[in-house]
Amino acid sequence: MNRLPVTIHPTEGQGLDCYLEHLADANGMTTAALLKLLTPSTGSAGRRFLMINPQPELTARLTELSGIEGERLRVATLAANPGIDVTGFDPTQPATFRTISARGWFPGHGTACCPECLASDGTWRLSWRLPTTTICVRHQVILLSECPTCARVFRDQRHSPLRSIGARTICGNPLGRGPREHCRQDLGELDAVAANTECVERQRQHDQALHVGKIRLCAETVTAAEYLQSVTAAAALLLHLAPHRALPPRWAAGLDVVGPRRRWAIKPPVSLVTRSHVLTEAHQLLTATDLDTAAEQFQPWLDVVPDTSESVLGWIADHTRMTAALTRIVMNGDGRRFRVPAHLARMSRLTPSHRVPQAISPDLAYRHLHGMFDSRDHVVSTFASLCLVKAGHPERTWTDAGRLLGLPDDLARATARTAIRHLTSSPAELAECLARLAQDLPSVNCRERESRIRTLAIDDTWFSRWRRRRPRTRPPARRLAIAWLWSHYASAHLACAPIEHRPRLREHLRNFDIGLDAGAKEALLVLAEQAKP
Repeated sequence: MNRLPVTIHPTEGQGLDCYLEHLADANGMTTAALLKLLTPSTGSAGRRFLMINPQPELTARLTELSGIEGERLRVATLAANPGIDVTGFDPTQPATFRTISARGWFPGHGTACCPECLASDGTWRLSWRLPTTTICVRHQVILLSECPTCARVFRDQRHSPLRSIGARTICGNPLGRGPREHCRQDLGELDAVAANTECVERQRQHDQALHVGKIRLCAETVTAAEYLQSVTAAAALLLHLAPHRALPPRWAAGLDVVGPRRRWAIKPPVSLVTRSHVLTEAHQLLTATDLDTAAEQFQPWLDVVPDTSESVLGWIADHTRMTAALTRIVMNGDGRRFRVPAHLARMSRLTPSHRVPQAISPDLAYRHLHGMFDSRDHVVSTFASLCLVKAGHPERTWTDAGRLLGLPDDLARATARTAIRHLTSSPAELAECLARLAQDLPSVNCRERESRIRTLAIDDTWFSRWRRRRPRTRPPARRLAIAWLWSHYASAHLACAPIEHRPRLREHLRNFDIGLDAGAKEALLVLAEQAKP
């Protein structure tokens, strides 16, 4: 048989499977009979990847039967979509399917659908199979992902690409109770949920990019393929980070905090509602007017990257695919975090670590660093100390610098991250100011001074002698006296003070300091100097 009696042409956007069902109906054939004509030699093996990238023999045979050119038929398969990379896939070698599916967000079996579209023309769109298509722009609704009657995805025929019911607009999923038993749900009667304006606009721009072949991302024009790779990569990253937000987005409800590292980079959320919202957020990030705006939008997400032994960029790269567009946004958003260490690494060693206090004294910090940070004074003072220790040592991390100062690992990392994020001057200017600050550091052993205060913390006799100078001082004030010496004599971080930490310690210490006269302060300093390290 060379040509079917009735020939029809595929409509724009129609999937190849849908076209074949309509072709079979037009010729009064069952879909099984049409498939036998298409694959007389290859059998079921030749039909398995019909919607991905059909074998050349199958395409040639279909052209012979329908008179439709092979390229026109290929447009109706996933291989023609710019976001689907089928490089390395051989339909005759099923094992190669793993190669393309491992690239992430590859369409699985089945498809989504818009009930109103099906009711109007009975056409299953190829775009409904794409993981990045979640909205019907025409009707402004979220696509349905599964049949409410059989609770399975639409077109869930695992052994055949065509439904036995042909082009009818009922579900037709096999129910597993014999070859003639299938779901009778009328898809045109289903109700879809209205989509919000932002999701509809994202889908419109997505569809336009596929049609035109390009789109603007952060003031740069990229191909549709680059856009789809970037938007899925950004969405995967946001899915990993969303549960870590202090106030997670509403669409993140139900997402797991703990899971395989590349979980969302491989497989998108099943819920099209969740997927639509995260894709919209990723799209808005990528299509910002410029790179600085995109980095600013990304900053709240960057702030919740978990503190681990690896770098921020390393953590992100472990959880998603680093496309060119996403890398630019991440590097620009976190750029200061990379540029500050780079400037410090190029400096010579400023001072030995034992001369660097845990937190630079307020007067020194004000004299050299005033106006360079939009952050709290104690954060700036601690960060300056970390920088002095890290200067000239590119191999040292912020954690390493903190350990040399006696700071907890999480405190060192959090301080560096907060200070760099609020740096208002250039890293080069910061490096110059730090060099001048290092020259003004007192020539004292800060670790020895910290040790003296620890000695006082386990001794009660000195406090009784000092109280005689201040008769109104109550015994509980000993804790505040130690904290005062820790921060003023040793210039150490208050969080590391060898005392019992209670709420509002910084406020209570400020009031304690105000109540001390010059003589009481001098007496405390003398006691600290006399203590054994």
